[in-house]
Amino acid sequence: MEEKPCRQCGVIFTAQKGRPFCSRGCYYQTLRERPKKEGVKYRMVTRPGHPIAPPGGVLPLSRVTLYDKIRPGPHSCNWCEREVTWEAERYSPEALLADHLNHDPSDDRPENLVAACNACNAHRRKDGDAPPIGESEKTVIRGGRKTRAVELFCQICANPFLVNPAEFNTGRGRTCSRSCARRLPRRS
Repeated sequence: MEEKPCRQCGVIFTAQKGRPFCSRGCYYQTLRERPKKEGVKYRMVTRPGHPIAPPGGVLPLSRVTLYDKIRPGPHSCNWCEREVTWEAERYSPEALLADHLNHDPSDDRPENLVAACNACNAHRRKDGDAPPIGESEKTVIRGGRKTRAVELFCQICANPFLVNPAEFNTGRGRTCSRSCARRLPRRS
């Protein structure tokens, strides 16, 4: 134990285990004074009684703008065409979300907003959006989502198999199975 000043209030105290604060109150005060991280800046509005407002009446301006643009009722997701509906609770899988096309959450112009399901809104790429998957395209299921696939041939048994292009680009996807992967020569 050593005598040292508190990092928050400057009071000299006996520190145990290298603690920099004299009390929990000083520690929590430091947390309150810490600058907030820059995060997503959605503009919020208060609209009690609005058809899609939660009980508190506060909701993102983007949802109000999109609601005014496309009106109530079920709509299809702009990306996967799943049917979504307006709900006050935005976190259910069938909830309609306002997706910003240019990825700028402060740009709430009607032409920048489209209807999206929760999954597509969360997983949409920021570097550009892939076109919808066609009926004749080869696909694989990864993480419960259908994604595009390319057909490759196993480096051990030469059997064809499907792989997600992202997996192949990271060095995986050279074999059709784990048993073939075990027979690959080790990289040095």
